[in-house]
Amino acid sequence: MNSKKIITALVMLVFFSSCAESFKKLPPEKFNDLINKRKDIKTSDELIKAYYSYRAQYSENGGNPKLSISSRKLDSGDYEITAIDTIVNDDALAAEKIVMIATQRNQTWKALDIKYNWKCRDGHGNTDWGTGQ
Repeated sequence: MNSKKIITALVMLVFFSSCAESFKKLPPEKFNDLINKRKDIKTSDELIKAYYSYRAQYSENGGNPKLSISSRKLDSGDYEITAIDTIVNDDALAAEKIVMIATQRNQTWKALDIKYNWKCRDGHGNTDWGTGQ
């Protein structure tokens, strides 16, 4: 009887983890070096927009993001900020998503964790969120 419960639990774990959205972790250190003394970034929306400006210099799709931003304060006091960029100038890439965990202390921000994923247009790869990894 215990082996049936274990097998059932394993099957459910595999099923639910295979449906989970996957992300690529991005290092926050260089971005934090740029913003560590900036007091002009007042809100989490402004922070994620600053990250997109920073990222645009390294991205083929950078420059004119069409961002949809949501933010929520976590129990820890940190912020989870999600930005979705709907890509219009790419044949294959439909959208990119950044999820950032950040904290604000003494009028300055620090990114603690940054994750990235994307989805493709029909016929060009995975049309669900995920990095394909």
